[in-house]
Amino acid sequence: MSVPTWFRIRRGRDTGSADRLQAALTREACRPHPDAHALTELLDALVALDAPGIEALLDALGGPDAAVRPVVAARLQRLRDPRTLGPLVVALRDKDDGVRAAAATAIAHLGDPRAADALARALDDASPAVRRIAAFALGERADRRAVPELVLIARVDPVTVAWEMVRWLGRSVHPLPGETEPPARSPSSAAVAAVLRPVVAQVPGLAPFVRSAADRSEFGLDGAGALALIQRDTA
Repeated sequence: MSVPTWFRIRRGRDTGSADRLQAALTREACRPHPDAHALTELLDALVALDAPGIEALLDALGGPDAAVRPVVAARLQRLRDPRTLGPLVVALRDKDDGVRAAAATAIAHLGDPRAADALARALDDASPAVRRIAAFALGERADRRAVPELVLIARVDPVTVAWEMVRWLGRSVHPLPGETEPPARSPSSAAVAAVLRPVVAQVPGLAPFVRSAADRSEFGLDGAGALALIQRDTA
């Protein structure tokens, strides 16, 4: 019996071609009980091949094997490669909820400005999980298209929404420990507040959660000050 491709990679005896690695990934993912370590090493080996490997992963993402697509989509979340945007947008139409959710998460991690439009379309997804990912990603970008879905989420999960809102606001005005200034791509506090204000206004019980989250956040915000900042910046 031949030694599996993933085992040869582990032992450093075979870097593998993209085609063979993709075939091995498909075989492993389609087993009744896939080996998680094998899948990880095959995915990492494909990523290490750069362009040929990325192309093979994107081919698998759009392929017919239902067991492979979620595995590939999940790995692309960590890749953050702008070359993946187009295929990930296509994956947002996958029939598998898990693939769509993983694709939305991967798109959310991309800095490409075109990602926002793809995430906005995902707000109409049939899956609440996909809509939630899209809404939070758009909220972090201070994109007002997130507001209606954020309102719906906040009505059932105000704690999580409050923490996310404080994080977005905090990143716009304060650096994290070890940073000298907020990230260059962070939207302004005024832009963030413009998204937060209608959400707080439409979910009356949300304000106390925002205040509490701000008081306990790592950004040096106080609850009353955070709410005042929202009101002042959106006046």
